[in-house]
Amino acid sequence: MVSFWFAILKMGWKSMNEQQKVKDTLVEMMVDSYLHDFRGVEQVLKSLAKEVGLSWRGLSLLDQVSRGNHLTLDELAKQNKITKGAVSTQTTNLLRLGLIRIEPNSEDRRQHILHLTAKGEEITQQLDVRTGEAASRIVEGMNQDDLEQLRSNFARFAKLLSHSLEE
Repeated sequence: MVSFWFAILKMGWKSMNEQQKVKDTLVEMMVDSYLHDFRGVEQVLKSLAKEVGLSWRGLSLLDQVSRGNHLTLDELAKQNKITKGAVSTQTTNLLRLGLIRIEPNSEDRRQHILHLTAKGEEITQQLDVRTGEAASRIVEGMNQDDLEQLRSNFARFAKLLSHSLEE
């Protein structure tokens, strides 16, 4: 990961040809990191989702509903930077599985508020335990400073990546 950030910092001091080489190296490092690091995390989460008949996106939305307070379809779409149609597709599946219920917003009848059902609460509690166990195994060799550095670097990376895709 250090070499990744070092490559970014060095770009400011390179000629155009050298900058292209650094960019190519950076892309290669990102792909490699995804395939070998983030892909492993994704696979664990996908397997947890599959156990309850969900996709990764469905699991993510279920988790957000469990942590949110009166979330609407519009709010979920904005938070996840996906279309309302994509949220609707996932919420339809969550409804079919009996994990959420939807009720009209008393302040705006065009909006619908999502809530967990008892089954949804049970599933999210089980998933929280499972993901907590997996996270414990992952970080057992890390101290608090390591964890904070990991969180900070990942947050910074995600923000920079998001901004670079918006340009």
